[in-house]
Amino acid sequence: MPSFYRCFQKLATILLLSGLSLFSAVAQKNSDSETLIIGGQTVPISQVPWQVALKSTQSTGTGSDHIGGGSIIAPAWVLTSASALVNETAATLRIRAGSADQTTGGQLVQVSQIIRHPSYNPATLDNDIALVQLASPLTFNANVQAIAYATSSNLPATALQPGNSAQLTGWGATTAGSYAITTQLNRVTMALITNQDANQRNAVNPPFPGPSIPPVTANMFAVYEAGKGTGSFDGGGPVVVFPQGVPVLAGCSSWSRTPQDQYPSICTRVQNYQQWISSYLPGPLTVSMDARVTPQLDDAYAVTFTATVTGGSGTYSYAWEVDRNNGLGYQPINNNASTYRVTIMTGQSICVRVTASTSTQTGNSIACATPDGGGPLSRSAAPESAPAKAESEALTSAAYPNPASAYLDVRLLYPQPVGKGAAQPPLAAPARLSLYNAQGGLVYAATTSDEHHRVDTSQLPTGIYYLRLTQNDKVTTERVVIER
Repeated sequence: MPSFYRCFQKLATILLLSGLSLFSAVAQKNSDSETLIIGGQTVPISQVPWQVALKSTQSTGTGSDHIGGGSIIAPAWVLTSASALVNETAATLRIRAGSADQTTGGQLVQVSQIIRHPSYNPATLDNDIALVQLASPLTFNANVQAIAYATSSNLPATALQPGNSAQLTGWGATTAGSYAITTQLNRVTMALITNQDANQRNAVNPPFPGPSIPPVTANMFAVYEAGKGTGSFDGGGPVVVFPQGVPVLAGCSSWSRTPQDQYPSICTRVQNYQQWISSYLPGPLTVSMDARVTPQLDDAYAVTFTATVTGGSGTYSYAWEVDRNNGLGYQPINNNASTYRVTIMTGQSICVRVTASTSTQTGNSIACATPDGGGPLSRSAAPESAPAKAESEALTSAAYPNPASAYLDVRLLYPQPVGKGAAQPPLAAPARLSLYNAQGGLVYAATTSDEHHRVDTSQLPTGIYYLRLTQNDKVTTERVVIER
């Protein structure tokens, strides 16, 4: 079958879908008003690393498998136009990223899902937007990067004002009416115009016969400069603006009247779809960490760091690093759990950094512990400050029976003898008793001025506990066992 006939056959298909005449504006794929970069120049992929080429395994009638463009917005997600994906399924579609040559190089990845906007109208090309999910995430490097899609927070209202510039890229034909797809990526910069201006320009020399040109709606915006344009097989490609010098995906190429270099190029306004887009993309991965200090025997403390991860999608993996403040900085440790437990001595401090990852996202958090009160326990504070080392003049305690069962009697003593037959002097200041379980959880607390105090342990689970006695700034700790 001659290539011209195949092209005309596919053109007739899209015209039937859109209900437009041969001379009116149509979707950019498979028609004589599809997107192409006219009046542009070649560009290295490193300058537009978010650009991808859409590749079809179906016959395109052009001798090429290239059918349009798209933009990387996450490692496994590409944003494009619905009109670029006519008759495509996930099984027939691949993308090529990381190469300015759409025929070779970079990363060629199979598509796992195509999500067209539910309100896409092929007759008016309103809501001409689609998401493409990849079967495996892209590997980011200098030539493969995501671009931020337009939202209310990153695209100022002034960014799309008339007279500002937008950048369009793609591999489409470089002359109006041509189906000669280019091998090398091209870029063109065009001025934004108002939708009213675009509608007026499109109304000049209306096509006959056939219905009128589709209106440029509030879900679209337009760019125009004489001698420049977008056309065949660039549909879905990125339309980028640079507020404060930062690239933002403001639109994707949608449609144009022919000849494309004489009429405005119409783009889908991505900002209008930010909630729809975010409903499919995984949320940002955030990591927080808590440090809990548990007193041990002598001058030792067990510090348990617990990472809490939210967002992302898939299974979390963990990588831990420890800084013992010994001048070596953070050193990796062999631990892939969400918790890390370490023992340190009074006077020591430790900081831990955990990195949590999924196949496409990464986040990290840092927490520190200093049991002798020399600094905060962590960025998420522990229930109480950790004990300091007892000094010789500190009040001490004797707990019995130990092991305990229904109760624990605590006798408060001064370390120095008071003489044979002499009475124990009254406490110089109230003392605070705190009982912790082995996980560092506070299970009992009381303040007393008596030298004898009884703790009800009948409702506590069996196990190891730690009794902490605090008077003024003096602290002692005793290990207690509760059993039945």
